[in-house]
Amino acid sequence: MYFLIKLHKNPHAYRPICSCVNSVTTYISKFLDYWLKQAVILLPSYIRDTTHLIQTIEDKVFDKNTLLCTIDVTNMYTNIPTDEGNQAALRALERLKNSKPDSNMPDTEVLSDLLNTVTRNNVFEFNGEHYLQIMGVPMGNVL
Repeated sequence: MYFLIKLHKNPHAYRPICSCVNSVTTYISKFLDYWLKQAVILLPSYIRDTTHLIQTIEDKVFDKNTLLCTIDVTNMYTNIPTDEGNQAALRALERLKNSKPDSNMPDTEVLSDLLNTVTRNNVFEFNGEHYLQIMGVPMGNVL
């Protein structure tokens, strides 16, 4: 386990991260990540980075009452419900499969099994005790 300092908080806070590097699910996570990276760019809400956002909206005409804003979700990854997160990922993967019908992409059922394996088996050790994460997306995982 390691901690990331949250410099934007006052006083500074720390985010605990359970490293999943070289865990039993590492290669499955990398495999899923390969397909999910291709799937996410097909989503209509996909914004790659700040430059992409600017390019996306620079030619738009906004009403004078339009307010652009951002949000910061507290503990976002650990608060994503596992079932709903997996279902959203699978919908994106299904969209990818439909857009590339003759690709070598695995069946969605196989990807679903792999996704469930990764998100439901995040076991970590802290202070000599072993824990199973029962909610949220594992932080420190490639996925």
